[in-house]
Amino acid sequence: MVQRKQARVWLILVALLVAVDVSGTMGYYWLHREGISSDRMTAHRTAVILFSGFDVDGNIDDETLRRIHHAVEYVNQKDSGLILCCGGARPQSGSYGSLFMRDYLLRLGYDPASVVAETISNSTHSNIRGAIAILRERNVREATLVSSPIHLPRVKHVASREKGSIEFDYSAYPLDHGRPPASLATIYCQIHHEWAAWLADMLLPDGLYTHLLNRLRS
Repeated sequence: MVQRKQARVWLILVALLVAVDVSGTMGYYWLHREGISSDRMTAHRTAVILFSGFDVDGNIDDETLRRIHHAVEYVNQKDSGLILCCGGARPQSGSYGSLFMRDYLLRLGYDPASVVAETISNSTHSNIRGAIAILRERNVREATLVSSPIHLPRVKHVASREKGSIEFDYSAYPLDHGRPPASLATIYCQIHHEWAAWLADMLLPDGLYTHLLNRLRS
């Protein structure tokens, strides 16, 4: 009898956790599903595209492609001031996501002089710091950070904490119009990845957070 009651309690707890998780995931999805367009990206002609990850073959993943395709909708090949590709530095394995992004843009026909790869950063924090450094060197004062709708809230938070002279705008594709399309499973995993990143950012000291990321992404 006691074991049955305990099993019932655990079953109820698991059901509640699942319900909370599903509700939270759906709420996050509906809140951010439409993405954010940017009129200013066309005006100041500078986009900073944040790398997402590598696929199983070591190439840029579908999420990174969605971010690139969203940026090229606004930054025309013939009128591009600067496209800055940031992130994906894995020096120990010799892989640099930003260089893959740059190569992809060049294959689309962009001028090599207008596409720059930042090859040091491997996290959202270091992405934005690296972007600020390069933009300052080029005397660029306004730029649009391009990422996914799910990632963008944390991008805004991180960028707001960085002291610099760059005025950032933000843009992300609608979740139901990404190219290539994102499955529900992919969106579910991305949302939970963001929650974990928020939690780690809040609980861990900056030095430890950076150290762990460098270990994981070496």
